[in-house]
Amino acid sequence: KIRVNGTYDFREGIKMANDGYKKSGVPWRQAWQMSLFGETFTVAMVTPVKNFAQFDTPGPMAGLSAADSVKYQTLMRNAIESSRHSLVRYAPELSINSGTMQEPKYARVMTIRVKPGRVAEFEDAIKTLLLPAIRQAGIKDYWVDRMVLGGVTGEYTTLTPFTKWS
Repeated sequence: KIRVNGTYDFREGIKMANDGYKKSGVPWRQAWQMSLFGETFTVAMVTPVKNFAQFDTPGPMAGLSAADSVKYQTLMRNAIESSRHSLVRYAPELSINSGTMQEPKYARVMTIRVKPGRVAEFEDAIKTLLLPAIRQAGIKDYWVDRMVLGGVTGEYTTLTPFTKWS
């Protein structure tokens, strides 16, 4: 979550971060910002994870000079009110994926926390009830991620991309 008066510092810090990620070979990075609904000044940064071994090496920002490191940390400290880091895994068996490479203009994102002991029932409901209804409605993409680390066991994130509100 970005501080109300921290948007300039956040943008400048993200420019530095994007350069660091590119130099370290990360193939892509996305930023998703709340627009009409949800908590304002909230941004989700999405970066691919190749494998757990990548966390044993210095991160993308480790290549910064000492001065740039201080600048980056100062910008982000001034900009960010709170943050949460988590690792999720795409669940293709619970998703519909058209294979499009076009980035959506908007997305409906929903976080779901399933009661302990009800995960199998929840996943079965997605497969047998929800996915057929979504397909019948003509929705081309509905992506589901499972929480791996940094969140609650049984937490799922769904993302439904779209290009217009009407």
